Amino acid sequence: MLINVQRYLEANGIKYVEHCHQAVFTVAESKEVCKHIPGVHCKNLFLKDKKKDYFLVIVPTTKRVDLKLLEKELGVKKLGFGSSERLIEILNLLPGSVSPLGLMNDKKQLVTPIIDQAVWDAAIVGFHPNENTATLELDKENFHKLISSFPHDVVVLDVPKKV
Repeated sequence: MLINVQRYLEANGIKYVEHCHQAVFTVAESKEVCKHIPGVHCKNLFLKDKKKDYFLVIVPTTKRVDLKLLEKELGVKKLGFGSSERLIEILNLLPGSVSPLGLMNDKKQLVTPIIDQAVWDAAIVGFHPNENTATLELDKENFHKLISSFPHDVVVLDVPKKV
């Protein structure tokens, strides 16, 4: 795990279990490599709207997000994926390693975290620690503690799914 992530978790008293594994680049690869890790596994979508406001949408890997319905839910227009350049610039993350922990790098609070209700309510949550060669397992209490450690205004909702 990256040393700055480890230090951040320890400084904030966040307990976790780290599972090291081969690099995974897709949800399909992650499902196979991480199938032994308990909990709701997350995918994290770095999105932007027409006004160039940014969002980090955190949903279970099993959910296909309906961006049109999410636009309506958030009251924004033209929701789409943010560029790799902006991902690196704002969250200091590479594509394939996007994680809630990227919010620790968003010093200007340019990103609004959107957390799916199923992730928020999960007993155990799993996600990358800003690199795709490990998965962190956090219980509900420590996941909530992590999210509240960021100064961002968090939105928790049932993210619309494609049917």
